[in-house]
Amino acid sequence: MNDVRRIGRFYGIVILFIAFNMIVENFVYVRSRNVYEQNMSSVQTMSEISNKLSTINERVMLMVANMSGSDELEQITVDFGEINALRGEYLALEGHSDMELRRFNQAYYSIMAYQRKINEVGPTLPNSGFENAHAVFTQELDPLLQSASEMLQATVEISTTNADANVHSASLHHGFAQMTLIILTIGGVIALFLAGRAQINSVLEMQLKEEELEEASDRLVASRQKLMDSAKLNILTGLKNRYSLEDRLS
Repeated sequence: MNDVRRIGRFYGIVILFIAFNMIVENFVYVRSRNVYEQNMSSVQTMSEISNKLSTINERVMLMVANMSGSDELEQITVDFGEINALRGEYLALEGHSDMELRRFNQAYYSIMAYQRKINEVGPTLPNSGFENAHAVFTQELDPLLQSASEMLQATVEISTTNADANVHSASLHHGFAQMTLIILTIGGVIALFLAGRAQINSVLEMQLKEEELEEASDRLVASRQKLMDSAKLNILTGLKNRYSLEDRLS
């Protein structure tokens, strides 16, 4: 009975550990998935911002070439508005590290400086001549654009590095949980084997004791019969005595 109770308690603990292991694995899976989704959303958002900057740069080059005017300025304003909306979407995401946010803010400040410079020189570009417009573009506009693009690329790299580190950490937790489950399974099998062997030994011991009791009972019966027989015999002659005669007569 005690062995059964010990086995029951052991397997109760094993079941609790398995349940805990499943909870940990589910947590690790959800965390890894969230990290991956957030990283993909961040990278996608910054990619869209970068594409918008490329579009704005193309519009500015058209103005420098005197191939467009006020219409391009209006569309550039719309593009910057969309970039500002994308910034809001990026900041709404969770899981950004402090370094990643600082680098993104630096990129955004460069974008805002680029916008202010376009608003400042944009109306004069189509009518200032190609050489003057090209000089303004290469000396004042393009450096701001390149700075913003480099900051965005650095933000993407930091975000990807952080995501890889988080996924690696989650993988370690997952491996630890799997190892714990394997150890518990092996321990359960060993405990079951030991408990089974102990139970078999107990059964064999009980059978041996039963056999010893039966032998003792047989010896007791034989001794009793021998005592009864000796009570009816004369010890010296070995002949039946008067007690035997009385028993026969009765």
